[in-house]
Amino acid sequence: MSKLTDTLWDMAENIDTCMLVSTNNMALRARPMTHSIDREHNLVRFIADRRDHKDEEVKVNPDVCLTFADGSSFISITGIARIETRRDLIANHWDSRAEPWFKDGKEDPNAILIEVSPVTGEYWDGHGTLSETYELAKSSVTGDRPDAGEHKTVRF
Repeated sequence: MSKLTDTLWDMAENIDTCMLVSTNNMALRARPMTHSIDREHNLVRFIADRRDHKDEEVKVNPDVCLTFADGSSFISITGIARIETRRDLIANHWDSRAEPWFKDGKEDPNAILIEVSPVTGEYWDGHGTLSETYELAKSSVTGDRPDAGEHKTVRF
């Protein structure tokens, strides 16, 4: 795994919520999701509820975008999603953060697993609020473009 890939995964693991963007009738649809990163298999996983129709959207168009943000760090990952309904896999990847959504826990028949295989990713790692404020102020005085931090593209 490359240093850039490790940096992207490190950043994503430190952000609690991801926006999963899929296509619904040719329109983009985003929703916040709790994610887990599987570096070994190069996957981002989500426990989802089949009643929310994400599985139907992914079956029609598996191309998705994942976005992460925490104020000074931002990530965008494009990838291919697939739905997994096997109970053993759902149980293996069950996350306690999913408990409140499913009354029968990992055995709930509405619980599904969405697995996203990343194709490309980008990250922007800012300097933090004080540095960003300084850079913007400096830019307004000098007319120079502010230093917004590191921006890299990752190919998976």
